[in-house]
Amino acid sequence: MSVCSSISRLPEVGNELTASVGGPTTAVMALHNPQVRVNVVDKDASRIRRWNSRHPPIYEPGLSEILRIARDGARECSIPKGRRRSDTLSSSDGASTDSSCDCSIHAEEHGGAFMAVPSRQPNLFFTTEVAKCISEADIVLIAVNTPTKTRGAGAGSATDMTAFEAVTAVVAEHARPGAIIVEKSTVPCRTAQLVEDTASLTAITIP
Repeated sequence: MSVCSSISRLPEVGNELTASVGGPTTAVMALHNPQVRVNVVDKDASRIRRWNSRHPPIYEPGLSEILRIARDGARECSIPKGRRRSDTLSSSDGASTDSSCDCSIHAEEHGGAFMAVPSRQPNLFFTTEVAKCISEADIVLIAVNTPTKTRGAGAGSATDMTAFEAVTAVVAEHARPGAIIVEKSTVPCRTAQLVEDTASLTAITIP
């Protein structure tokens, strides 16, 4: 899509991005849009360190390869489209490796179902620089934990929006005019109105 070429930054903000949604979502976005810089931000430095390590905090088939390519960059290679048998990556000369620079996988292990990946620079970054990344973003995804309330009105059935409201306030404080704010969390109806009302307090215009 031509709109992607105009996106300079795409940060995701969350206090639970290491759950099964935020990290993998942005990793796939970065993989398929190498011209877009994707910043995943979290105030928890330990989570960020894990996402920047060789051992991400969660497992999904193929996620390690996607992270290594988007986060670390890669030479021209191919990755399996479906489930694979092991985490071992092989370079074009057959040497086993765990680096994104050598990410070709043996075809016989995957039935030939591959996605070609051209040579590319890193475009996925995990950081604690929340304010800086939000202020540079064209699109901000909010992905935080929204558990069921355990006390007060609606306990046991209503959504606890405490984390979402807190992060929305931070985004509204630092986002630049014209930035697109995306609710990636599981939220109840009328949450968009909450975001718009919060943004209006800081004179941010929601497209």
